[in-house]
Amino acid sequence: MVEMPTAPLVSVWCWYRVGSKDERPGQTGVSHWVEHMNFKGTFYAYWVMNNVLGQYGIGGRLGRSIRERQGMAYCAGSMFEAGHIAGPLLVRAGVNADNVDRALDSIETEVADMARDGATDDEVSNAKRYLVGSIPRSLETNAGIARFLQTTEQFGLGLDHDRALPGLVDAVSVEAVADAARQTLRPEQTAIVIAGP
Repeated sequence: MVEMPTAPLVSVWCWYRVGSKDERPGQTGVSHWVEHMNFKGTFYAYWVMNNVLGQYGIGGRLGRSIRERQGMAYCAGSMFEAGHIAGPLLVRAGVNADNVDRALDSIETEVADMARDGATDDEVSNAKRYLVGSIPRSLETNAGIARFLQTTEQFGLGLDHDRALPGLVDAVSVEAVADAARQTLRPEQTAIVIAGP
């Protein structure tokens, strides 16, 4: 590690524990993604919800709040880390050390708002349009094609998944996104890691 006192950047990470060991009886979360993907089809609602929250770091609710409105970070976003085993929803932001508390408050507010209110019609429509539009771009490289084929095979999505995917995303409703947010975004189960000066 190299100290750089002229760049007092702090990395803030929040893990929302949504794995099976953190679930209460009768409540399910991201640990059941594979079940949802194969049997209930709700994976795509989680994907849209995460895109609205801030999947790409400079957009979504987190990016608009922490980057655009408050000017605290270049990048603030979210991502799921789930597969065949339970995984968390991660929220991250790189902020000046003086803004750590403000950034954490903003993250907490955006996550709580999404869990309580879900997403708007416009947010869901825009997220679906973006996700469907990004499918061809994700297949422009050999690495992208290999990743897509590996995921398709790993989760048994079928040989026609590339043709089915746009329709699966487009079928996600505002209500399904709200359900995904309620099931997943539980601020009371947050682990926070702060690294920096």
